[in-house]
Amino acid sequence: MLKQTVSAEHLAAIWVCVIDPYTHNLSREVGRGLLQLDLSETDRARMNELGAKAHVSKLTPDERLELEAYGIVVALLEPIHLKGRNCIRKPEIYWQPTRNHP
Repeated sequence: MLKQTVSAEHLAAIWVCVIDPYTHNLSREVGRGLLQLDLSETDRARMNELGAKAHVSKLTPDERLELEAYGIVVALLEPIHLKGRNCIRKPEIYWQPTRNHP
């Protein structure tokens, strides 16, 4: 039986289309709220700790997966933060790229 997995690139492209960070369809207040979505200080410290261990090749397999999970979450937050910043700014300063769907 052939097992197929979803590519991270396809997931990321779809996520960016869902968030649509270059469309200013939310209020500035909501934009500010989106910027509040982030890792806690504890999680950020743990991610940095794992990153330092990875730098010297000392991660266990479970820690490697944990660090990858943090990386995925941070990558998912990027378009959300971009959307928040763009909703706070005035619309006339935006550039809207062509959307490419997978």
